[in-house]
Parts: sequence; structure tokens; C-alpha cells
Amino acid sequence: MQKFKTGKKAVKSLSAVAVALAMGTSVFAGTVFASAAGDDAATASSLTKYYTDYNSMEDAKKAAEDLTRQIVGEGASLLKNSNEALPMSGSEWVSVFGVTSDNLVGASDSAGAFSSGSTSSDETLAAALEHAGFKVNPTLKSFYANDTSSIGAEVTDFPGTVDSSTKLYNDAAFIVLSRKGGEGSDASRVTDQTVDEDDDHLALYTDDEGNTYKHYLMLTDEEEALIEYVTSRFDKVIVITNTSNAMELEDLENNDKISVILHIGRPGVGGLAGVTDILTGLSPSGSLVDEWMTDFTTDPTWYNFGSNNQTGDATVGNGAGSNAYRRENGALVGSSQDRVIKGYETAADGVEVTPDGQDPSKGTDKDGNKYVKEGEVWYKLDQNGEKIPVYGGNTYTSYDGEGYHGVDYEEGIYLGYKYYETVYTEIVNGNLSYDAETKVLTENSVSAGKSDESVEAAEKWWEENIAGTRDYSGDERAAAEAAADGLYFLPYLSGERSPHNDVNARGAFIGLSSTTTRADMSRAVMEGVAFALRECIEVAGANGVRPAKATVCGGGAKSALWRRILADVLNLPVTVCANVQGPAYGGAILAMTGCGEYASVRSACQSVVKYGETCAPNPARAATYEKKYGVFKRLYPALKDISL
Repeated sequence: MQKFKTGKKAVKSLSAVAVALAMGTSVFAGTVFASAAGDDAATASSLTKYYTDYNSMEDAKKAAEDLTRQIVGEGASLLKNSNEALPMSGSEWVSVFGVTSDNLVGASDSAGAFSSGSTSSDETLAAALEHAGFKVNPTLKSFYANDTSSIGAEVTDFPGTVDSSTKLYNDAAFIVLSRKGGEGSDASRVTDQTVDEDDDHLALYTDDEGNTYKHYLMLTDEEEALIEYVTSRFDKVIVITNTSNAMELEDLENNDKISVILHIGRPGVGGLAGVTDILTGLSPSGSLVDEWMTDFTTDPTWYNFGSNNQTGDATVGNGAGSNAYRRENGALVGSSQDRVIKGYETAADGVEVTPDGQDPSKGTDKDGNKYVKEGEVWYKLDQNGEKIPVYGGNTYTSYDGEGYHGVDYEEGIYLGYKYYETVYTEIVNGNLSYDAETKVLTENSVSAGKSDESVEAAEKWWEENIAGTRDYSGDERAAAEAAADGLYFLPYLSGERSPHNDVNARGAFIGLSSTTTRADMSRAVMEGVAFALRECIEVAGANGVRPAKATVCGGGAKSALWRRILADVLNLPVTVCANVQGPAYGGAILAMTGCGEYASVRSACQSVVKYGETCAPNPARAATYEKKYGVFKRLYPALKDISL
């Protein structure tokens, strides 16, 4: 079992391998010389001189630092920014928490290319914030300067002076969470910390006594306590993740008391200045290179990695934590249950294994090799008559390393995955069952087929695991606050009829970025539908039909936000029908007119259609949507020839 035992001093001595620092120093190594050779080839071969791009080593280091600052400022990933917590003015009174806040992983100049002399770079987050203009809590800074705790071993039992200081420096709090790991230094899959009973990880290691242990990329108990301490005292909390590895951050993402999560990786020398650039207004463009899983144990690689000490509990199978390869039938390679050797057949326990197809008394196999048996061990005789143990007793070690380490493929391994397109369908078809109370997926041994119950279960799975909500009114409130600037949605999910008569037209989001939110996308959908309706109205206008108002009905008409967007996009008053039947009601009106109940459709509508409230367009918003509509009209022609 491995422990969280990386001390602060060890962090500092190894931190110069930062990616950003390596990129910065490569600039020095690769561009520090420029050729001054003549254009003529002969001249170039005999009169080549080189001159440095910089006047001194300090100038070269400064250039590398500036580049690293730019890399971090543009490449960091802003994972969360709620309630417009960023940007900050840069003059706030702040407190900085975290045992590595004064000694970040991969931000030191204590080794490598920068070790031969000092630099102007900040090594601590507090110093970087101060240089940017923030007022940093000096009492807390002094406390961490004297704290030698290891990564993850956070302190919450602060002295009274620290508690008092946080009441003054309380505009915002920063929490630095760090992890080490990389080539030759895998993150521990089993630590010395246990999880609570309500932990819902799929396959953490559980010992014989029933204790289940955390892995290294989960929050430690002390980190969780520090987060609780800070969020109870500060209204604005900013978490900075300082790690090359993804951590399990779902709890932080869902914590409403945490305003910002900024992933900076290993910032390198000069990179912390890029962090303060982001805090004060620079918009980073970094994004995650892959899906960031909320439970790393649901990944199939969890079952077949390293020594498999992470899968030693009974739910995976006895012996899964060993290096022995198991056959599909569960037999260990080379065991008495797995005597698959040339000339021999597999036999069950208690049955003597004999040369295949031969009379045991002859002691030869079908290829003429000679065998003898002494006690429980069979030996093959080589050309010199020497006896080579084949199987029996404890002579199976030569076979223990065959294959890969771990267990054979099992379909159930993949039940932890949430494949959006396939899981829903598998539930509907009865191949998977979903328990909405426990949120557990179970594979059905026999498909029950599609049914109302399976469709309902799939809908619940979608709402709880993908949509993440059943509170659609809450979604609408969030969308009302979103701007969706630069984000567009083409609503052609089933082809389109007007004004684009194209059965192959498809929907699309255009303009997604690392800062796009669910609310932004919801608003873009509403705006996209409104833009498409405006295109239809323009077709009618080209034929002399110019409506003075718009009337809406159906499910979408229930949304006050959507009606407001329609009014602004169409630049027309939008009135909602009091009749809720929608298209069916219109069909009835046409039928009544055709049967002579009413003289015309107009008179029928005047008689039976009732109206609710009207939303008038806002001139300022209408002007903004006019510009955005101009971009929207160019999107379908630009994308229509792209075949998927």
C-alpha cells in the first residue's frame, strides 16, 4: 500500500521538469544562434559565423520566462467560472491556501536550465499575486512558509492569528491543489486513506476487512476539510489545480460555494505571471484533451494496469491483484487446472495427466519426445537424457508470466461508462436495466425487448446522467442570464423544408469554446429556432406577405424567454395563444370552415381563437440580433456540402 508521502522539499528539487519550462528553454537552445553566412554556397561552407540573439544568459532566460507566461496565459483551462467571478480587478485583498501554494509543482528554477543563476520569475502564487497588484494575506503567507507538510496533508487547525487575518483579507480565497506524477512515477492506485460508506466509486481497492481505499488523484481527507474551512469563510473561492494529471474534481464542480476552477498544469518558470493575467482579464483558450472522467475506476484500463493491486477485492475475482494470467475459464496459467502443454491435454483435479494418445507405459508423446514421471512431477528427457520438469508440484513458474497481468475481458467492466449514444439505446432495447434510485446500470442476461418501462428508464438515465437535471425551469433561468455571444445553433435535426428544401440538412453548434456553458447552449438553441423562423418570414415577405405581428402556440410558447427572443429576432410583437391544443386546433378550424360552419378561415379564427399576453420587441436587443442574424444566414450555405 502506498502513501501520500511526497514532501515539499522533494517537490522543489524535481519541479524544473515543467512542460512550460521545457518549452521555454528549448527556445533558448534552438534560436539563440543565427547564421550570418553569405548566400553563396561556397562562401557559406568556408565563412560561417554565428551570433547570439541575446546579449547575455539573463536576457535569454528572460525571453524564455516571457514565452512561458504567454503559454500559461493562453493555454490554461478555465474549468469553472460561476457568477462572473473572473475577471478580477487586481486590487482585491486575498488569502492564499494550500501546502504547495508557496512551492508549486513545476514552477521552480532550482534545477535545469535556470539553475546557473537567478531569474525574475515568481515561485509562489502569493508573490505573483502581489506583483499583479493584489493585497495578499501576510499572516497566512508566513504560516505556509513554515509549514513542511506533504502534498495533500492540508492543515485546518490554524492559529487564531490566521483565523483573524482571513476576516480582513476576504475579497477572495485561493486554494492550490497539487499532484506529482509522470514517466517512471505513476500515481498511486491505492493510498493509506479510506473512503466514506457513501462513496460511489465503481472499483476502488477493498481489503479483506472491508476497508476501501482512495487513489492518489482523489481529494485527500485533509483537502476536503480545507475546502470546507475556506468555503465557510469566503464568498469567492478560486481553486487552482497544479498537476500534470487529471484529478477527480466532480465534487468541486458541483460545489456552489466554489466560484472558479483553473487548471494550470505545471506552469514552469514565468508561468505564474500568466495565471495572474487570466485572473485579471486574459481569456485562456486551453481545453481538456479528452473526456475528464468523474470516476477513474470506471475506465477499463483500471482493471489491467501495473501490478493490479487496485483490483484485489472479491468483486473482480480472487487473485486479480497478482501477476498471474488467468484463462477464460478462470484457471491460472501453468496450474494443475491448466496443463496445456504440447502432447498433453488439460485435466481436472484428481485425474492423472498422460501423454496425449499414447500408452502411459511407453512414456512418449506423439512427437516421439520421451517423458518420465517421478512422484507428482513429469519430466521431459532432452538429447543428453537430462530431466526437464514440465508440470506437477511447484514447477509452473515458467508459465506465470504469460499474457497480460490481470483478468480476462469481461463485458461488465464497461458498465461504468456512459456512452451517450449507446447506453440509452441499450436500456430501451432491454439489454441494460437502470435503477433510478441507486443510479446503477445492470446487464440483462436475456433481452426483455423494448417496452414502456424500458423507455421510461432510459429517459430517467438521460435526465440524471446526461441532461443533469429535470428542472427545466431552472435551465430557462440560467439561459436568460447567458449571452451565447459567438455561439450559433442550426436547428435542422431532421432535414429542413423552408427556406432550405434539403432532406440532408443537419443540426450543428458553431462557435463552441472552453468557456461555453450549458446555459449558453440552451440559449443558442432558442435563438437558432428564432433565426430559422425569421428566414421563413423573409421568404413570405419576398412574395408580398409582410406580417405585422406573430402568434405562437405549443410547448415552446410556454417559455417567456423564448417568446422574448422571438419578438427581438423577428422584430415583431409576439402574442401567445390561450388555446393550448396547437396544430390539432388549427386542423379543426380548417375542417369547420370546409363543412360550412364558418364562411372563411379568418372568421373562424376570429370566433374561436383566444389570445394571451403580447411581448413587444426591444429596439436595442433587436439591433443586436440583426447583426447576429446576418452571420446565421451564412452558416447553412457554408456547411451544406459537408457530408457526414
